Amino acid sequence: KDGCYRDSRSKIEKQQAMERDAGFSNSLPEYFMLTEEEMEEFRLEKSVTTAKSPEELQKLMVDENLSPIERACLLISTGQDVQRVCTIEHLPQLLESSEHKAAALSTVLPKLCTLLSGSMTSPQVLVSASEAFAKIVECSLVTNHVTTETILPIILSQLDNRDPSVGASWLDTLITILPFLSKDVVERLVLPVAILKGQLSQSVTSRMASCRLIGRMAKSFESRWLEKELLPLATTLCQDVLHDVRMCMCHQLEPLARALGQEVTKTHILHEISELIHDEEWCVRGAAMETLIDLIPSLDKCTIHDKVVSLLMQACDHAYTRGDNTLPIVAKQLGRMCYQLKDVLSPDQRVWFRNYYCKLSSYEGGGRSESATSLTTTSANGQCELECRHNCAYNFPAMLLFAGQEAFQEHLAGIFKSFVEDHVPAVRRCVGCGFHEIVALMEDDCLLLLPYYQTLLRDSSFEVLSGLAPHLPQVMERFATASNLAPDTRHLGLLEIIPALTACEQTASGFRQWRVHEELLNGFSCLTRCMTSDQLYGKFTPIVYKHISKSCVLPVKMAAGRTYCIFIRSIRKAEQRNELCTRLVEECSKSTNCRQRLFFIDICQYFLEVFSRSFFKEHFFLSLLSLSEDKVVNIRLRLYRILPSLKAILKLPVDRLLLQQLELVIRKSISQERDVDASQAIRDAVSQLDKIEVAMETLSRRTFLEADTIDQTRAEEEAQLVQWEERQKEQLKPHSLSLKASPSIAWARLDKRAKSIKQASSPVSDSRSSSLPSSPGVPHKTLGVAKTKSSTTSPLPVWKTPSGCSLSEEPDAATPTRKPQPSASSTLPTSPGGSQKSTDKKGSQLTSGQASASPSRSKSSGNPLTKPTASKKDLSSSPSSSLLKETASRITKKT
Repeated sequence: KDGCYRDSRSKIEKQQAMERDAGFSNSLPEYFMLTEEEMEEFRLEKSVTTAKSPEELQKLMVDENLSPIERACLLISTGQDVQRVCTIEHLPQLLESSEHKAAALSTVLPKLCTLLSGSMTSPQVLVSASEAFAKIVECSLVTNHVTTETILPIILSQLDNRDPSVGASWLDTLITILPFLSKDVVERLVLPVAILKGQLSQSVTSRMASCRLIGRMAKSFESRWLEKELLPLATTLCQDVLHDVRMCMCHQLEPLARALGQEVTKTHILHEISELIHDEEWCVRGAAMETLIDLIPSLDKCTIHDKVVSLLMQACDHAYTRGDNTLPIVAKQLGRMCYQLKDVLSPDQRVWFRNYYCKLSSYEGGGRSESATSLTTTSANGQCELECRHNCAYNFPAMLLFAGQEAFQEHLAGIFKSFVEDHVPAVRRCVGCGFHEIVALMEDDCLLLLPYYQTLLRDSSFEVLSGLAPHLPQVMERFATASNLAPDTRHLGLLEIIPALTACEQTASGFRQWRVHEELLNGFSCLTRCMTSDQLYGKFTPIVYKHISKSCVLPVKMAAGRTYCIFIRSIRKAEQRNELCTRLVEECSKSTNCRQRLFFIDICQYFLEVFSRSFFKEHFFLSLLSLSEDKVVNIRLRLYRILPSLKAILKLPVDRLLLQQLELVIRKSISQERDVDASQAIRDAVSQLDKIEVAMETLSRRTFLEADTIDQTRAEEEAQLVQWEERQKEQLKPHSLSLKASPSIAWARLDKRAKSIKQASSPVSDSRSSSLPSSPGVPHKTLGVAKTKSSTTSPLPVWKTPSGCSLSEEPDAATPTRKPQPSASSTLPTSPGGSQKSTDKKGSQLTSGQASASPSRSKSSGNPLTKPTASKKDLSSSPSSSLLKETASRITKKT
């Protein structure tokens, strides 16, 4: 049966794959399609030759009995380039070993130096040797003497290698080890090389190497020595005839200026930068502007205000006028420039920089040079516009910090909207990547950005969504904070953003790049702090569960499972929580798909981390143990590995039955398991289970572990959800309407009851009568109460309602009184018509809380007595319950 199922399933999968491939090939762009000639060449049969002949393979054979030192010496001396490279890369590990370090220094390193000094060494070996030497010196694997006498001469000799890549690699090694050399060694061996290479007669590569050495050596010497030895050479290189040399030296002026100090910087370095910033080459001007911005923190405010600000404003103005390739560099550095200058600029200058940013954000390339051809000009113009917009979008948070959030609506909102709606996905992605910074800067006014965020969430570009997904929790929490969505006041949530979030998730699920979808589903867990419980249950839980049941990508499925777990914990209604847990158990643990059952085991481990132990034992414990009888070995294997964690959450005597069930499963698995790996796993689990002691619940104080404290906190939070639900149910009951809750309605009903009491008590004679309040659904009837033998009465209190009607326990003065008639039974007052009413057969008195539902007749008079139908429950549910109860009870006591 399983074989037939697999065969039919494989046929269906093959058919689906063919249809999918056909549809995919039809949807491919043209640049992915092959021409007929390319397809024909692709079909040609080509002979496959081995990379190495048997003779060459024999040469690569080495005796296995050789020690590591002997093998290294042999391969460096007589081996091929591949073997030499491998040996050189392994040299730092030999020097780290205390066993082989001395032998490596005495035998291997000299042989390697001899090899590198030869003229026939391959470039691959030289490059790997330079990298190995840099690592050896950085990790201090050799002494300073070995570095100075052995390694440094080889590095200096290889700087003039004919291969430019080899020379650049050794130059990087020299710059790397310069901080580990003493000042005397640098001044004696390295400085002459730097001065020699900086001469005008040297090649361009040598002069650029001299520039880099000057910038690196500046960090190791005092300002006086630098001013005397290196500053003249740096000045010469700043005025070199080739713009590459000038640009390279311009980048090294910043570390040189920091080492020289402010005074020399003002007199010499700023002068050179002011000349370079007006250079004829755009790359030199851009490098000079970057260097000047880097120097701002090391200069005093007077120098910045007097020289730097005016110089930067001129450079920005000239770049916009020319419209050359310097403009993207200005747009990239504008945010950092304004942030560093904000404490020095005057109000007019701040407005100038803000307007310049607005102008640069909408740059259309009207001022470009006409020297190039029309096609070149058009393409370069479009590229310049794109780079300007992209860099301006990148700097929007810095400009918002510079201008202030109060300037957003008036000056920056239109620019921000243009970035959000830009036709280039790279610009929109740049805005999305920095949106969390913008929201943080807007603080309480961040809700103004909500429409723009919805637009970005609805974007169909993969680049935009990949920029939004990592920072979704930060943005949503900011919006929730600005909306005052505290846990107690979260009634509506961010309702307007729900369609945008669902559209974003649907778009991300359609891409083949599953990592963005996984990150987005993980970010959805923040919605528990932004949405209401009903919104989570109705809008987002179905979306997440869809990927649990249907997604084929395991990371996406696990991300959906974790978010689903967090949603269940945040949903307040117990009925909904139980429904979601039951659905997960029914459709995963009992699924016919083994991958779903494996997923259930994995997600249960996450439930153990998020929920309390009692919640897990109530909903998932037995369902998880039931998988011990699964037919798939991998599922049983996965279950056996988590059995110790299941025993650790049990507590006696409450969980005695669960412990018995766990022990039964273990005994059954030991006796019935036939798979080798699963049998070993259950034996390992048993050995771990024997080390775990089940906790006991005692009344005495016991030591709480950290896990117990965390579990107690989770249980208290879950209990608070249950209490909240109970309070909500109580508030929905009809009797919850009280005098304090709705005073106008309560007082109106109290006036009506007071008037009925007054009207009912007016025809009563000598004996006191009382009108008892009834429920709204029962018609009001008066009930006479027999007079007691005591003739002295105390004055009773009077309550007045807002309408002026009084509630008094005394009868009206105009009511005629009546003498008591001697009788064996207690008599009741007569009605206005003269008919007399008596009590029941036993002659018991009726109080305010006692009334019979069936009428009875008196034996003495035979007159029928109709008793009121208002019960005690009806009286207690009256709107004016508290006040009228007290009044009726007092009247009853008096009578």
